[in-house]
Amino acid sequence: AGDYLVSGGGTTWEAEGWVALQTAVEGHLVWLVKLEGGEAVTEVRRAGEAIVARSEAYPFVVEWLIPIAEPERMTIERRRWDEPVIRQERAEA
Repeated sequence: AGDYLVSGGGTTWEAEGWVALQTAVEGHLVWLVKLEGGEAVTEVRRAGEAIVARSEAYPFVVEWLIPIAEPERMTIERRRWDEPVIRQERAEA
């Protein structure tokens, strides 16, 4: 993701995941966010100045949009697999 390395996964507890953001060159931890209300994070990607983390456990999909500079301002989208995505994708940086 450019200047950053982003990773995600799950914990030993059900319905919990995590996302970590590190600097790409030095590997320093910028932030680590524990996520609740979804399963383990199965996909992470950069969308502009935010990180998108996705978790899927049939029949639900959960996406967290986490601003890089202000992770505490994250937003969450929960939907069923069969519901269409209405929001527009943000341009990739």
